[in-house]
Amino acid sequence: MGHLNLGKMDRQIQLQQHGPTRSPLGDEIKTWTTLASVWAEVIPMSGRQFMNATLEQPLSSKAQRFRIRYLAAARNDTALRIVYDGQTYDVKHIAELGRREGLEIVAEVMGAT
Repeated sequence: MGHLNLGKMDRQIQLQQHGPTRSPLGDEIKTWTTLASVWAEVIPMSGRQFMNATLEQPLSSKAQRFRIRYLAAARNDTALRIVYDGQTYDVKHIAELGRREGLEIVAEVMGAT
C-alpha cells in the first residue's frame, strides 16, 4: 500500500453518520450512529495547508488529517463526523488514496473557529 503506512495507524476513531431512528413512541428522530470503528493515522495540520491544497477557506488550528484503509461507505460522504480522543470532528474533505487503498479525511473540531 503505497500511500498508507499501516504501522502508523495506531489510533482508533469512529466514523459516524447522521440518520433517522425511532423514539420509544415511534417518532422519527435524527441521531448520530456509528458507521464504522477503524484504525487511523492521525496527522495534525494547519488551516493554511488545507487552504493551499483545496483552494477553500482555511480551517481552524484544530484541523486533523485521518488516514484509514479504504471504506466504500465513507468515500464521498462529507456529511460524516469523526469521534476521536474525546473530540468530535466535522468532515470537510475526503480523498481516495491510490486505487482503493485508503482514504484521507480532513476534519476539524466541531465548533472551532
